[in-house]
Amino acid sequence: MKKTWYHRLILSYVPVIFLLITVLIFAALSVISEVSIRETEKANRVSARYVMDSLETRLRDIERAVLEEMGGSAALDAFYNPDTPADPLLPYEVSKGLHRLADDHPLIHSIYLYRARDGVVLTLSGLEPAASFGDRAFVEEAAKREGNSPWSGVRGLREWLGEPETEVISLAKRALLPLGGDGIVVVNVKARGLFAIADEMINKDLTYMEIRRGEARLYSSYEGAPGEPSAEPTTRLHSEALGWEVVSGIKPGALLGHLSLLSHLWVWIGGFAIVSSLGYLFYITRSHYKPIENIMKQIQTYHSTAAARQYGSDEFSFIGRVLDTLMNQTAQYEKQYKEDLLVRRRQVFLELLSGRPERSAAQWEELLARLGIGAGARRCTAAVVEIDRYARFREKYSERDRNLLQFAVTNAAQEFAAREGMTVWAEWTDEHRLGVLFLEDGASRESGSPSEVLDRLRTWTPVHLNLSLTAGVGRGREDLTHAGDSYAEALAALRCKMSLGGGRVLRFEDRDGQPAGNIHPYFGRIDSVVRSFRLADEDWDDEVSRLLMALEGDLLRDDGILVLLEYWAGALRRSMEELGGDTLAYWVREAEPELLRAAEELDTLEELLPVWKRTLEELHRQYLAHTDRCGRRGLAGEIRRFIEDDYANADLSLALISDKFGVGAKYASQLFKDEFGMKFVDYLCSLRMEHAKRLLLETDASLPEISQQVGYTHSISFGRTFKKVVGVTPGDYRKYMHPPGPRGMAGESFS
Repeated sequence: MKKTWYHRLILSYVPVIFLLITVLIFAALSVISEVSIRETEKANRVSARYVMDSLETRLRDIERAVLEEMGGSAALDAFYNPDTPADPLLPYEVSKGLHRLADDHPLIHSIYLYRARDGVVLTLSGLEPAASFGDRAFVEEAAKREGNSPWSGVRGLREWLGEPETEVISLAKRALLPLGGDGIVVVNVKARGLFAIADEMINKDLTYMEIRRGEARLYSSYEGAPGEPSAEPTTRLHSEALGWEVVSGIKPGALLGHLSLLSHLWVWIGGFAIVSSLGYLFYITRSHYKPIENIMKQIQTYHSTAAARQYGSDEFSFIGRVLDTLMNQTAQYEKQYKEDLLVRRRQVFLELLSGRPERSAAQWEELLARLGIGAGARRCTAAVVEIDRYARFREKYSERDRNLLQFAVTNAAQEFAAREGMTVWAEWTDEHRLGVLFLEDGASRESGSPSEVLDRLRTWTPVHLNLSLTAGVGRGREDLTHAGDSYAEALAALRCKMSLGGGRVLRFEDRDGQPAGNIHPYFGRIDSVVRSFRLADEDWDDEVSRLLMALEGDLLRDDGILVLLEYWAGALRRSMEELGGDTLAYWVREAEPELLRAAEELDTLEELLPVWKRTLEELHRQYLAHTDRCGRRGLAGEIRRFIEDDYANADLSLALISDKFGVGAKYASQLFKDEFGMKFVDYLCSLRMEHAKRLLLETDASLPEISQQVGYTHSISFGRTFKKVVGVTPGDYRKYMHPPGPRGMAGESFS
């Protein structure tokens, strides 16, 4: 193809090229400088607006989270309520809420509560008097103000003596809502982290930015340069919510500023040269430019002249680059849209299952339809799929492999549901838990049930992914607003995983209303097993087996089982420390680590209890071997059995034992202590108190009768000894520990 049109263009412009070239060089530099300044000012305004919006959003999020915690925390209400009974665990419960709030918002430096009636401050570390609190001045000033205080300026905070001072911005809210006369809730936000967005958004070589609160300067991009900048600011933004002002502009001398000193004469000369050439250029160019004139007009509808100069020196380059830019922007937009959609889907999923949906059923259906999930779905069923033995799973696989396996589990759940004609929405709510929401419309109720889909999933994963899963399924709900209730039931079903076993589907409706077992009776049985261990009881193995069989046969919640195991390990630890010697060394070296490892790594009692039984039996053999080496075990056992048979004898003493077994009282006392790790008097007292507790709970006998039955001639001596050993009087023990229900304690229900 001949380039005739190209050559005509070249020859047409030759007469004016030499005329304009010199003028345009200088004029162009001036224009470029002005254009650059305008574009920089425009970008500076956008950056300032973004910084202000970001600051408002972050601080409003924190303030909203604090208000939600103040309005929804029963522990916080109890902390400020003067009528609340004293509870030593109350500060811990309130502190847990504060820790959760600080963990959800990384910008929070610290949170503390000031209670006005007794002048105490509850921090993330605990309670302390306000008089010795490091931030007392701010608390006192906030308490004197009427109403809630706005966000403060940047101030130095030192909560403890010797602690380095931290720059924070503080918010003081009166508690409790709505009147706020009980105290102050103070939230301190890290100033450096809050204003980091400003450092990211500006080019310190070209522009500056300041954030002010009245006359006070909260942030400045000038590093070590005191005083106001010499250049006039180009942008001033004021936040009504925060009372702050963002001031920004171009630094003096930036952006070819020296060219602005050129004489405007060059502009006049350039203008004259251009106007003189317009007639000639218009005549020559008109015939050549007509074919692309319409295209340029269409493009310039969406792009400014400055943007045209940025893209190139001729129209064809401009058109080509605009097309390239539009295609790149379209591709980037589609990619960003897909990423944002995944994040948005997870946020909506968590909101739907939170139990606090603020939308109606119709609004939820519309939102899910926009997200491309379950169009027309009304009925929903929630489930939770949990990875069994997650500690081993985490240790075995790298983070990348774990993510791949979790992705495979999610896809498998969706595929199995699709085969049954069901729609599944699945998101990982925790590292080891997959939240699953089955969505159905009226026509899909004849398809498979969620339990069948999950049963296929938990059967498929061990074979193909070498992964064991346990699923909890809640009951179905007729509309999406109650999806949170179904999700709570699914979690409740999983709480009995240790008793019911892993690698299966646990349905809430199978145990609806069935109470979970009570753990309180097991504490006494554990104490009895530990005591029999120390006394080298011959029936110890049978007693341990009965206790383990009872645990395995009862329906207990997972957290209750872990409490019992921790209590058992603690009781054994204390006994081993009292015994000392080789038995304590074996406990520290072998037994205790094995017990704790099993409790941490194994998910079900079926796996866990055999490990505990084997470990405890080996510990018992070690203890018996140690006592046999002393050679006096037989005599000590006879003395112990005599005490157990005759504990109700008020005359039982070392003298009586000395006469009975023909040994000295001092020798008998030392023998008993060596063999069983406790003094004769302490053992007798403990034995009598255990029988007294049983009589108080299982009979209606009076206190004098019980004192006679356990070897005390005077009920006053019995009461004094009982309170010293147990911690409460016999009457209070009977009152508070007497079982109210047919099982001994009130059961805990799934519902």
